[in-house]
Amino acid sequence: MPYTITTALSFALFRTYGIPTIARLLAQTNQLVHLDTAGRRAEDTGVILGEFFYHELDSDRGRMGLARMNYLHGLYGNRISNDDMLYTLSLFILEPIRWIKKYEWRSLVPIEEEARFVYYKEIGIRMGITSIPSTLIELENWTNSYEEKHMIFSKDNQICGEATLQLMILLFPKSMSRIVRKAYLSFVDERLRLAMGFEQAPDRMKYFINLVMNIRALLLRHCMLPRIYPSDFGQGPSSCPLNEYGRYQRTKYVFEPWYVKETWWNQLFSSNDHKPGPKYRSHGFKIEEVGPENFLGKGVEIMEKDVEKMKNRTIESTENSS
Repeated sequence: MPYTITTALSFALFRTYGIPTIARLLAQTNQLVHLDTAGRRAEDTGVILGEFFYHELDSDRGRMGLARMNYLHGLYGNRISNDDMLYTLSLFILEPIRWIKKYEWRSLVPIEEEARFVYYKEIGIRMGITSIPSTLIELENWTNSYEEKHMIFSKDNQICGEATLQLMILLFPKSMSRIVRKAYLSFVDERLRLAMGFEQAPDRMKYFINLVMNIRALLLRHCMLPRIYPSDFGQGPSSCPLNEYGRYQRTKYVFEPWYVKETWWNQLFSSNDHKPGPKYRSHGFKIEEVGPENFLGKGVEIMEKDVEKMKNRTIESTENSS
C-alpha cells in the first residue's frame, strides 16, 4: 500500500498540471519544463513533503518542512490562488483513496479515509488555505465541480504534462520509451487527457495494465507477509538522521540522487549519470537549502516565524481540547 500511496501522490501533482492557472505559473518558472532541472525539482518537492509526511507534523522537522514549503509558495504571492491551493490539497487527500480502491488488495476503511482528511486539512490550515470544506464528501464534490469548470486544455498544460511524462519515461531504457508512454497514459482519465492534449492509450494496454495491477493485488492479499517496518522512502527518523555535518542524507530517490548518501553499493551499481556524489550534494541537506538554486539558504527568518505560529496553534488546540 505505501507504493500505491506514493504513486498516487505523484499522479496527484501531475493532475494539477491540467489546470491552466497552475500550469501557466509552473511553465513560467522553467523549473519543470526542462529535463536538466525537472529531476531536481521533483526530488526537492519529495524532500520537502517527506519532512512532514515521515515525521510528526508537530516535530521540529515536520514544522520546518512545512514552513519551507510555505516560504517558497509565498514568493509567488497572489499568483497562486487560494482555490488552486485548495484543489492541490484535495488531490493529496482524494487520489490515494481512489488509487487504493482501484488497485490495492483492499480499500481504505471509512476511519482511514477520515484520518487522511483530518491530517491534510490541518496541513492546509497551516499553509494558510481558507474555505476548506468541513467534510470529506463536501471536499470531493467541490473538487469535481472545480475540475468540471477549470480543467480545460491549454498549451501550458501540455508543456508541463509532456515534460513530466518524459521525466518518468527516462526511468526506463530508451528502447522501452514508446511502450512505457502508453502504459503511463493508461492511468490518465479522459478529462485529464483532453486537458493535456495527450493521445489515447490503446485499449489493449489499458486492459494489460489493469490485469497486472489486479494480479499484484491478489499476490499482496494472499502471498505476502505483513510489513515489519513502516515505509519511509529513506527519509524517516531512523533512515535519515542528522549526520556529522549537521545535515540529513537520504537513502532513496526516484529521478536523481540529490542528497543521497554515498555507499559502496550505489557507487558500484548506479549509472554514471546518476551516481550519488558531490554533484548531487551527497553530504546531505538542510531544509532551508532545499528548492531552486537562487533561493538557497534564503527565508530562514520567515520560516522560523512560521514555525512559531505552528507551535502556538498546537498549544491553543491543546488548551481548547482540555
